[in-house]
Amino acid sequence: MMPSRLPIDDAELISLYYSSKMSSPQIARKMNITASTVAYRLKRAGLDLRNPTVACRMAHYARKRKWDKDDLYRLYWGENKSCQEIANLYGTCHQVISGVMRELGIPRRSLSMAHRIKPKKGRYITTQGYVAIIKEDGNLVLEHRITAESNLGRKLEPFEICHHINGIKTDNRPINIQVLNRTEHASLHDERRDKDGKFC
Repeated sequence: MMPSRLPIDDAELISLYYSSKMSSPQIARKMNITASTVAYRLKRAGLDLRNPTVACRMAHYARKRKWDKDDLYRLYWGENKSCQEIANLYGTCHQVISGVMRELGIPRRSLSMAHRIKPKKGRYITTQGYVAIIKEDGNLVLEHRITAESNLGRKLEPFEICHHINGIKTDNRPINIQVLNRTEHASLHDERRDKDGKFC
């Protein structure tokens, strides 16, 4: 598990974010901490965070990467990876990958083609780290919501959120799922942070 305390002071953080034009996720990877901790410290220091799209473009142009068309084509069409999955491999965001593919003339899959690539049924981990189940009818349901509904004996309301008590998103045991409304969930996470953004 990554440490959540930032091992640098605010001055160095500001230098990395503004002078070196690094994104929050890039700083997080460099310091081996979570991106949310970096964002929290930047906000606490009174800094305006960059728009994610602008941040991605800055990261892309700052690196001036030589993109390999054949490699992107192989990942997208040969291995059926999504733009987000390719972005994760390159350490950037899906908007950059989409733009680069457009510039290089790599055709995109239609929405119906993209749906056919997804597994027809079974379990898999979403890009946010949760366990999703694809039912026989093709509908996707998050496993923690199924667990919560089973515990309560009713369907969850749209405003109800499932909280993983131990913080592990894939641990969907009934004892680890707590149903909260959005306000309760937000205040719970605020209470669990110390002054450095670390979860207690």
